[in-house]
Amino acid sequence: MIERVERLTTRVPENGGWDRGFIESVKEQLEAGRTLSPRQIETVEKIEGKFSDEAIEAAATWAERWDDEKQARFNVALKYYGRTGYYQNIVQKAWGSEKFIPSQKEYNAMACNKYANAVINNAMSEAKWPLGSLVKFRTANRIRSFYRGKIAVVVSHPTDVKTHAKGGKPYGVVLIGNSAIIQCEERDLKNAPKKAKRS
Repeated sequence: MIERVERLTTRVPENGGWDRGFIESVKEQLEAGRTLSPRQIETVEKIEGKFSDEAIEAAATWAERWDDEKQARFNVALKYYGRTGYYQNIVQKAWGSEKFIPSQKEYNAMACNKYANAVINNAMSEAKWPLGSLVKFRTANRIRSFYRGKIAVVVSHPTDVKTHAKGGKPYGVVLIGNSAIIQCEERDLKNAPKKAKRS
């Protein structure tokens, strides 16, 4: 184990943050003749994976592998976390910069966690109701009482997702006989009755 840990000290940079501190700590522990706990060994193995030849090569070519799909996912996550207050160290660097490419670690942290994946799915999934569709507001408590049960027309599919909840895809709708656009979410709507009219 000491050989593996010593090898990691040559791979994990001195500014490697927590990983570097952990490796130095277990190295001192091993040099003092103390064994590592199963949890410590597991952590060493995880750090070995992060700094393997394959991982180092992938990080070196990350910018070359940056594409439109990653950019689209990152943009959705950036808008979402720009509002929630999380990941501000990344948000502040990226906000307003069209040429900013996050590191692979930054991208994975902000755009690939379970909440971001749900937000991105809400933003990028196909809308259940296309533009021009007739829909009906549900009667759930989260919906303003004035809108409950009303018929509306879908007029837009905004990309500014506000929630990771299922059905959180944004919609812009207009009530029949009105011109004001109402911002709502897919979970607020259901199919309008077939007999419903547009006027």
